Amino acid sequence: MNPLNVLIYENHGRLTKKMKIFAHCSYMGKLIIGIGCYFLPQAMFESVINGLPQLVGNILVTGAIWDYFHWFVRRKFCAKYGRVKPFILICGIPSALMISAIPYLPVQNLSYTNKLIILHFAFTLMSYFYNNYVGVNGLVTFMTPNSQERQKLHSFVPIISGFFSSVVSAILPMLITTTGGYLNLATYKVFVPIFTISGAALSLLAVFC
Repeated sequence: MNPLNVLIYENHGRLTKKMKIFAHCSYMGKLIIGIGCYFLPQAMFESVINGLPQLVGNILVTGAIWDYFHWFVRRKFCAKYGRVKPFILICGIPSALMISAIPYLPVQNLSYTNKLIILHFAFTLMSYFYNNYVGVNGLVTFMTPNSQERQKLHSFVPIISGFFSSVVSAILPMLITTTGGYLNLATYKVFVPIFTISGAALSLLAVFC
């Protein structure tokens, strides 16, 4: 985390007036520069990587979106509910929905460069939510000061998450034969939403019940 995000993390999103101004300037500056990158000509950078300015724009724009979202959640929920639980709860289902939506993006008929830009934006934005939700087992230690509750979570969460992943690994190869296999887009349209949403729901059940 950068120093500004460390301050937001340590103070549950509550900053001094000067630091609030600095945060807004930093985040808005990142957003404006990112939007400006979308208007740079692609041809100038084709020798490096296709769509390079737009890919940089994706990183800056999604980063600014996440910075504001992160600040909002820290300020509204973390002082009351802890530094970890709000993000697992708030990021779990959105990350599952974004992963589920990616196979449905209408990019099949676009050029390679435009397809790359759109998918890069989708995966970059999704990764912010997913990375703050995934790894529940490793976050258990920081979720509660109660040692008995921590031991319960350490025992209970791996059983549910491990069982679910084992079942998916066993039955998925058989199920995808009905949709054309791994190389068929229909496979991802059907099974990605089923397994990601149900997996997120089970993880949230394990942590919060």
